[in-house]
Amino acid sequence: MLRPVAEFIDSEKKAKDVLRYVMKHTDVGVDTETTGLNISRDYVLFWGLATEDRRFCITDDVLPIFEPFFVDKKIDKHFTNAKYDLHILANSGIPTVNGHIICTRTLDWLLDENRRGMHGLKECVWDHLGDRMLKFDEVFGKKMSAEKQPRFLLDVLNDVDGGGREKAVEYASRDPWESLRLSLYLQEALDEVPMGEEGSYTLLDHFWDVEEPFTRVLYRMERRGVMVDTGYLDEISPGIAKRVEEIERSFNAAAGKPVNIRSSKQLAALFFDELGVRPTKWGKPSKVTGLKNPSCDKEVVEAWRGGDIAFWDGDEDVPPEDCEEEREMVQELAQSLGDHRKLAKFLSTYVYGLAKWTDSNFRVHPTLNQSVTVTGRLSCGDPNLQNIPRKENDVFKIRDAFIADGGNILYVADYAQLEMRLMAHFSRDANMIKSILDGTDLHGFTVSEMNMGFSYADVVSAKKVKDSGGKLTPHQADALRTRSAAKAVGFGLIYGIGEVKLGMQLGLPIIMRQGRNGKLRPSCPEAAKITKAYFGVFPGVQDFIKDTHRACRDMEYVQTYLGRYRRLPTINSGNRMLASQARRQSVNSIIQGSAADVARLAMIKCEFDPDLEAAGVRQLLQVHDELMFEMPDHKDIRRDVQKRIQEHMEHPFEEPLLVPLPADGSFAVAWGNAH
Repeated sequence: MLRPVAEFIDSEKKAKDVLRYVMKHTDVGVDTETTGLNISRDYVLFWGLATEDRRFCITDDVLPIFEPFFVDKKIDKHFTNAKYDLHILANSGIPTVNGHIICTRTLDWLLDENRRGMHGLKECVWDHLGDRMLKFDEVFGKKMSAEKQPRFLLDVLNDVDGGGREKAVEYASRDPWESLRLSLYLQEALDEVPMGEEGSYTLLDHFWDVEEPFTRVLYRMERRGVMVDTGYLDEISPGIAKRVEEIERSFNAAAGKPVNIRSSKQLAALFFDELGVRPTKWGKPSKVTGLKNPSCDKEVVEAWRGGDIAFWDGDEDVPPEDCEEEREMVQELAQSLGDHRKLAKFLSTYVYGLAKWTDSNFRVHPTLNQSVTVTGRLSCGDPNLQNIPRKENDVFKIRDAFIADGGNILYVADYAQLEMRLMAHFSRDANMIKSILDGTDLHGFTVSEMNMGFSYADVVSAKKVKDSGGKLTPHQADALRTRSAAKAVGFGLIYGIGEVKLGMQLGLPIIMRQGRNGKLRPSCPEAAKITKAYFGVFPGVQDFIKDTHRACRDMEYVQTYLGRYRRLPTINSGNRMLASQARRQSVNSIIQGSAADVARLAMIKCEFDPDLEAAGVRQLLQVHDELMFEMPDHKDIRRDVQKRIQEHMEHPFEEPLLVPLPADGSFAVAWGNAH
């Protein structure tokens, strides 16, 4: 398609002419150039509109003239990063955008979810349309961050005599035009992909029914934000900082000398030079020498914690029997290092970091990413609230920092064992389904059936004591540890973890065995034995896993409950590691992807429920399997609100699953006090 000439709109008369023109169209591309990337603070510097035949670069001062365009319900608006542009428009005086909100990132994600982080406009236009969009530095001969580019362009646009306005207008007006072209292309492509055997319902139908309204749900949630008690964060920070220092001292004691635990250079010197650990992963090349340095990243440290450690003298491997003391020392150091990194990140992200993200009303507005994860589960950023520990693991009670605004109350609802219930549905395992339908504690049932030394009554009574805050007897403590082991096996099968990682989670001994290639590899026979016993109780789960692997090898994809695809072509790779990874992901993608389906539909139903809206209920967050709402603190409407939300969460699909999806909730002023 021939690219139309770019037009610069910088007067009221020109703006009104453009408005009359775009109001005659049903599909228009939109893009904003902004003061920054903060969705609650930044605003439009200049912006663009485009139809297939014309494209415009428009100054910010005439933006109000286009309000009739934005509120028109008959005109579909096409964006590349829709939620972000909606926030910027709202910050700039355009609070309402009607019509379909179509995001090319979401369309491209549906077409190929494996392009993680690569759903950007330039990449997609090249891949799908065969056109190359020039980068900023290629046009203007300057390299600068994406955040600084709009202000530079604005200066160029305002420099009438500088000669650069034409290039700036061309560059800025191309984004909305390409967004529109790409959107229309991707819609046609999605309409060719059936989601069921009949073929009448396609990925495009799924987009209109689920993903497009979900974009608006997430935008509204981001817009509302959630209130943070910054004073509470100040209170808990010294205790966490003290614990970080204690770990540092423990690490230095184990190392036998002072080591800066935050210095990758000093860590490398300790582990690789002094202790003789054989490197297994390499980082970026040194700016000085050009050589790659051995890595001590999270993956490497986790392997060390599990005993997967090899030693060498610089030329040859050292026999395991000659380095037992060093192995124990590395494991101890790795334990401290892993704990330190987790806690230091927690401190910087949530205790110190949350305050910088709060607005003038002490609310944070995290970005909820719809099309980043391959399974469809939400990811979160600026700040990332998805990594906040579950209540039972919230040692420092960070959840208490998230509170209701004055005169309001939070309602927090949580799914019970969502993934395991989805596993029961897909596997159709008779024992698992019966246990769930009978209302038994699934993990307690598993313990009793696996003959792990405790009866079902033992486990349930111990859990009741713990939940009530009572003191556990040694027997009860052992019963709960055994329940945790059974639970870890169930979730481990969903996530596809091997026996070594399962053994690490359970604290079981890891031994080194010689593999087929003659190299020593870590093994955990006890974890393998427990997994085998688990399959003895739930044979349908084992059959489901085998059938999923077999079907995925044939089709190179799996599908979620709604029919959304997870493409896994590497399952037939000649690379054993890639093929094994794809097998693990095949099962996980069905369960986690279907859990994402559940959450999406429930959130859409809650958001657009007129009764909840009339009651002043506002959906704020989705973390793990929890939904958080804020509403006026009127006790007379609590029961109706709770019943309504529970109904939406427990019945997301038209056809019910083989097992129920119970969702329990409670009201509280602070998130940590819910449930």
